[in-house]
Amino acid sequence: MTIKIFLFSFLYIFSINAQIENIIKDLSEKKNNSISEKEAYNGLKEALTIGVTKSCENASNIDGFFKNDLIKIKFPEEAKKIKKSLKKIGLEKQIDEFIVSMNRSAEEASKEASQILLKSIKNININDALSILYGEENSATTYLYDQNHEDFRNKFKPIIEKSISNNKVAANWNKIIKTYNKLPLTENINPNINEYILEKTIDGIFVLIAQEEKKIREKPENRISELLKKVFNF
Repeated sequence: MTIKIFLFSFLYIFSINAQIENIIKDLSEKKNNSISEKEAYNGLKEALTIGVTKSCENASNIDGFFKNDLIKIKFPEEAKKIKKSLKKIGLEKQIDEFIVSMNRSAEEASKEASQILLKSIKNININDALSILYGEENSATTYLYDQNHEDFRNKFKPIIEKSISNNKVAANWNKIIKTYNKLPLTENINPNINEYILEKTIDGIFVLIAQEEKKIREKPENRISELLKKVFNF
C-alpha cells in the first residue's frame, strides 16, 4: 500500500512539473519569442532599473506628487473631522499649507529612493523570471514590492523623516491640531503623520514604477535596448 502511495505521489508531482514546463513552452511559442531564464532575468532587471530611475526622477520633481492625482498625498482620511471643522471656521489656508508640505516632503525624499530600490532589484529570483515576464502588466513591480517592501521601508524611513522636518510638516500639523483642540466638543484625533507620509510616498513611487513597466510591456518605442526588444516582444 505504501509503495502504491509513493508511486502515485511521484507520478502526480511529475505530471505537475510537466504541465508547468508545457505552459512555459506554450507561452513562448504563442509569443513567437523563445526566452531563456537568464534573458528574462536580465530583461526584467533592466526594465525595473528604467522604471525605478524614471519614476523616482519624476516623483522628485516639484509637483511630482502634488499635481499628480494618482499619487498626491491628501489629508489623512482618519482626520477628516479635523479638516471639516477647520474649514467651517475659515482655516482652509492652514489645511492647504499642510497638504503642500506633505507632498513636498515626499518629492524631496524621492530623490534618494532610487538608490535603495536599484540595489533591491538584484534580489529578483531567476527562477521566478519567466513567470513574472508572462504575468500581469505590473508583475515585476509587484514582485519587487512584495520581496523588498519591508527592507525598503526601513532604509527609506530616516530619509522621509529628514524631508518631513525640512518641509516643516510637523509644524504645520501642530498648528492644525492646536487650533482644532481649542474648538468646543472636539474629539481627540492625532494620527501618526510621519508614518502616514512614509507609506503614501512608498505607494506613490510604486504606482509610477508600475506605469513605467506597463509602458515597456505595451509600447515598443519604450524598449530602448535589444534585450528589452527581445524579452518583451509579445
